[in-house]
Amino acid sequence: MTRYFVGIGSNFNAVENCTAMIKAIVSAFQKVCVSTVVRTPAFGVEAPDYLNAVVSFESSLEAGDIQLWCKTLETGLGRTRKADGICQADLDILEPDNVSEAFFQPLMLQLQNFLQGIITRVDISSVVLELDEHTRTGFSPCFIRQAEMA
Repeated sequence: MTRYFVGIGSNFNAVENCTAMIKAIVSAFQKVCVSTVVRTPAFGVEAPDYLNAVVSFESSLEAGDIQLWCKTLETGLGRTRKADGICQADLDILEPDNVSEAFFQPLMLQLQNFLQGIITRVDISSVVLELDEHTRTGFSPCFIRQAEMA
């Protein structure tokens, strides 16, 4: 099993689309962990702010297959590649030691520290995304088990 880190983002129906991305990852992969969800401004274009997070999971698939899965999910959520700054869904595999997007760097470090047990407090009381009445992602990383999504 390989642990992957995927950056997710949306600035069009962002809560709904990020929720859908996280639910799809939870349904497809094992040992899913979600970082803090942050709001970031669109860069270089006039567009709504993004919601971004890093989702980590384990899979026996190769990186190319994970990338294809991510792009298929983007398309399924209505992603088009226009230059208008609107993005329904963006999922990209992140290399832990080579994250170029400044807003993903602290989220990646947060998940790495959480997974290594360096930080253990999980506070899900401050909710950004409410996946359903049982599972929430908020201002600190948390594991999501498939049973919680039922």
